Amino acid sequence: MRLSENACRPLKPGERYVPVVPDSTGWKQVSPYSLVFGFLALVIFSGASVFLGVKIAQVPEAAISVCLLAMLFVKLVGRGKSLLENVIVQCIASASTGVACVIFVFPAVYILHLPDPGFWPTVAACVLGATFALLFTVLVRKYYVSDLHGAYPFPEATAGAQMLLAGETGPEEKDDPEEGRKLRKGVRLVVLGVSFGFLIDMANNYLGAWRGSFSTHLLPFFDKVAQKAKLLLTYETSAAVFGMGYIIGWRYSVIICITSAVAYWGFVPLFSLLDVTFLAQFLPDTLLKPSGVLLDIRAMEPGDIFKTLVRPIGIGTFFTAGLLSIILDGKNIARSVKQLFGKGTLGLGAGETKENSRDLSGRWLAGLLAVTFAGIVGFCLHLFGTDLVTVAIVVVVLLVLLLVFLPAAIMATITAGNAPVSGMRIKSLVLTCLILGALGYSGEAGKFVATMLGTLIVVCLAFGSSFITDLKIGYWLGSTPAKQERWKLVAVVVSTMVAVLAMYVVNDQYGFVETAEHPNPMPAPQARAMADIISTFMGGGQAAWALYGLGAAIALAMRLIFGISPIVVALGLYIPMEYNLPLLLGAWVGRQLGRKRTGESDAEGQTRHSFGEMAAIGLIAAGSVAGILSAVLKYFGLDLRDDFGLVLPADMDWSNWISLAVVVLTVVFLYGISNERKRTS
Repeated sequence: MRLSENACRPLKPGERYVPVVPDSTGWKQVSPYSLVFGFLALVIFSGASVFLGVKIAQVPEAAISVCLLAMLFVKLVGRGKSLLENVIVQCIASASTGVACVIFVFPAVYILHLPDPGFWPTVAACVLGATFALLFTVLVRKYYVSDLHGAYPFPEATAGAQMLLAGETGPEEKDDPEEGRKLRKGVRLVVLGVSFGFLIDMANNYLGAWRGSFSTHLLPFFDKVAQKAKLLLTYETSAAVFGMGYIIGWRYSVIICITSAVAYWGFVPLFSLLDVTFLAQFLPDTLLKPSGVLLDIRAMEPGDIFKTLVRPIGIGTFFTAGLLSIILDGKNIARSVKQLFGKGTLGLGAGETKENSRDLSGRWLAGLLAVTFAGIVGFCLHLFGTDLVTVAIVVVVLLVLLLVFLPAAIMATITAGNAPVSGMRIKSLVLTCLILGALGYSGEAGKFVATMLGTLIVVCLAFGSSFITDLKIGYWLGSTPAKQERWKLVAVVVSTMVAVLAMYVVNDQYGFVETAEHPNPMPAPQARAMADIISTFMGGGQAAWALYGLGAAIALAMRLIFGISPIVVALGLYIPMEYNLPLLLGAWVGRQLGRKRTGESDAEGQTRHSFGEMAAIGLIAAGSVAGILSAVLKYFGLDLRDDFGLVLPADMDWSNWISLAVVVLTVVFLYGISNERKRTS
């Protein structure tokens, strides 16, 4: 079984997309298997995400890993017709990724020596954030998933859906020998991709067998260029990022990389030429004087200039992109919402059937929205007491922030496979602190309130950016959205309780602050960064409004003048170049494989491209599995980097050349195993 040819491209006039399972009659979705497997994986990944997140600042992505496990399980036991059950398994288990992001903010309570809010208020903050994101995603599901069919690549959804399909045997595999051969080869390519990607990423991440990224900074001549002209080129060697570029495609990868080039080869050198006293007229001391002394920008490394002065531009672009999405796409979204509540006349979308378009009923949605809104108001009353004016202002600001950043997070996910939640988290936390300061909150009380509101916001953004992937997988394969949404809601509650309980266990056993009882506390690097932000801005710090404004202007120009999605531009401005260049190379390989060659039909080029896609999906899955395994091994102190990692002279690091060789090897591997030559009778 496989996705139809028109699954990932815009539909022609009058054309319809037919799901893999067009009629779910006879196919189980919610069953003892899907619930037991799903919730077992949810509990494991929720707990693991908390422990790994506070130790090494990594929350493992559960979605693709669970798809891989489900595919392997049904293949090993020979369980047929499990495709839609595995959609539910994946949907339930992936709730762990969003909810576990609580550890990126909440430990600031302990780090800043604030009063512990207690188990249930913390659970409430997470559940409210995740539920708000879930309901918002349900409301916009039809627009992003069905109405925009083929407009965006949905790379993570593509990987997850293809992984689940690899475990299912369809009638075409038995009835059509050639089709069966292609499907079997696709499965082999997934396995080969997983094997190759796992070896590459484990050797890199765990053993440290070479540098994680190739950099011109380590080459004698280009090092001088980097120091004087601030020009730098870096490339991440991860096979998973390369595979993601293959799925994203040429158009979006080119735009992201052009923007990344402007950021690194335009803005970075420009900022290095400007006098810091000139910049101080427009930028706050919190940015230019982090240690009380003006930064010497001309002496900074290009990467540090990017992080300090260019990334805030990207954050401003993200914020404005979300706002533009609400304004410009609001009419289409509103039409979908009206239909959802039974007041529209749109009928089924071009890719919908009655079953795969059925969301939670309008009454259920209205009730859940009312309860969630009441819960947010009650949560704010718990934080601010009977100061109703402050409660009203904070509720409005909170809803505005969520409604602006959620569309931006969703758009980033469906475009490039990952939402820069960290940047959105920082800006939303900064804005929250500034508003609380304007309302007269400061000191311990202000920091406590900012931390609790930040917890709600970060869980909301992380959860919303991942749930749209689950719904797209279900749409392609033929699952019922209402069943995904219902069990996702249950998964939110279960995952939250497990994650918060695990966080309290970590604090009790390891601690987040060095004391006599806990001489070696958990690092919790992200939470410490959030604690620094809260301390700074609740103490009168200012935001980099000039850089945010520049990012907003770029977003407006891209959307209104050039017709380019500002989210794609924001990704190039915010994500480091080393992660963007592999996207371009992966997309280029896909473009070459899909080209029609002399004497070939269009179908043969499409077949080669689909083979490459299966291998790329294997690389992506391998990156997820290798990341989880290496993180677990490091957590338990089994880090062999010191024993096997290369130790080379700083002035001539040969591991830099090994990194480049790995890049070439990855390209040759994917192209070689996917490049099927024309078959002759």
